Amino acid sequence: MDARIEIFWHALAVAIVMILAALIVGCLIFIRLEKDFQRATLTLYSACGFAYFILLFASGFLMNGGGMAGSAMNGINAGGHYILVTKGRETEVTQSYWEWALFSEYLSRILLFVIVMTIAGILVHAKFREYNTYKPSRKSAPRRPHPHISNMQALPFEDQFRNWLRESLSDGAPEDIVGFAFNLYEPGDDPNSKFAVELVGTDEFQRHDSDWPCAEIWEPKTRGLHIPLDYSGDDWEECLTQLREVVKEVLAGDSVAAQTLRSVEGVGLGFVDGDLEILWQRPTG
Repeated sequence: MDARIEIFWHALAVAIVMILAALIVGCLIFIRLEKDFQRATLTLYSACGFAYFILLFASGFLMNGGGMAGSAMNGINAGGHYILVTKGRETEVTQSYWEWALFSEYLSRILLFVIVMTIAGILVHAKFREYNTYKPSRKSAPRRPHPHISNMQALPFEDQFRNWLRESLSDGAPEDIVGFAFNLYEPGDDPNSKFAVELVGTDEFQRHDSDWPCAEIWEPKTRGLHIPLDYSGDDWEECLTQLREVVKEVLAGDSVAAQTLRSVEGVGLGFVDGDLEILWQRPTG
């Protein structure tokens, strides 16, 4: 096997070990700091950030692994001569030094490739997802209702809500959804509505933890519904009370939407920056 190819495979193997080791060390550190195994998502996210900076440092260090003599990738290893090249200048070195320089260059480029692809993945994710599912707390953000909702404005809000819910769940929800959450928020862009409601599906459900809706894995196309001001009033507690009764009434029914909501472990309601109230939970036993 050609020496360059063999060294490349060695560098690739070492890069994989370094990436896995950085992730494992990051997980151990952040689990130790948090002392809370329930927050696995946050721990993994923190560990990935730790691994990212470790690999970035390692890549920068290895970039100069061949020393100041030059690059082995641009050099030659023919006829027993091992040449490093830098800025047109050639330097002959020993075989072991040349192999170390080539190994360091391969490894640094592999790590840089992983880092660049990670950044690209983050940018693509942020570009094509409207909402960030890795946020550590439930923060509000302006959301506009689906155009279909504008056709229901003349109906009483209870009917608007049922139509919106039926339309939202008709998109089809993944089978791995564990909980549904109705999030209330202030849209801020509608003079006729002070509050609005959205529906999200999550891959976890924790009765005593208001942050479980952050584990969001699904959102319907008709995500947001603005609540008329004459129905909700100006007070958030009044709005919460009104919507609580509507959702409970739906959950108590036999509609397809109600059956879909009751197919998971629990359904919650609350403001995105406040506590969450469990309106329905699957009976145990």
